[in-house]
Amino acid sequence: MVAAVSSMESSDAYTLLKALLAMWQSRSKNGEYILPLLINHSDYVISQEFTSQLLDSLYKLTKSKGEITQSLLQLSGRLQLFTAQVNVSINMKLRKNSIMLEVSSGERTSSGIANSSKRRRHSGLESELDNLRKELSSTDGGIFPHSVLSTQQITMLCSQKPETTQQLEKIIGKLKTQKYGDKILEVIGKH
Repeated sequence: MVAAVSSMESSDAYTLLKALLAMWQSRSKNGEYILPLLINHSDYVISQEFTSQLLDSLYKLTKSKGEITQSLLQLSGRLQLFTAQVNVSINMKLRKNSIMLEVSSGERTSSGIANSSKRRRHSGLESELDNLRKELSSTDGGIFPHSVLSTQQITMLCSQKPETTQQLEKIIGKLKTQKYGDKILEVIGKH
């Protein structure tokens, strides 16, 4: 593509640029060839009479498409988060049903006992972290509690009990550590 664009006559490239912009505005074509045209024939494009109008149209179109793309990326992120929350909820229900089945049938294995004693050992910390995520989610614009900390992250926090922000960052990531790290470490530190 770049070779084809660079071998074009500048006047043909300018004509193609105008046509591509018109097609991009009408949504019948994407703008993938516009950048190579501008890069390879910028001197000629700048020398043309109506270049400022063309570039202004290109700028407005790019800006509007950028805003749409940003909205789509945000929606995509929210959908991924929602899907993750649904999966966590389903897994928790399946786990709960499995435990209830084990208890009702009397088939508790040694690993089941170890898991339940491990849960009991950390249940206080898990409860406090769960309450903290609910509190932080309501003060952070009413986002989903699992957006603050996922159930898996709470489990990892309970088992690893990080003491520093660097350790915490390895579990929950840089952004969450920056936003919520001090409060999370404070809760973990009390245990």
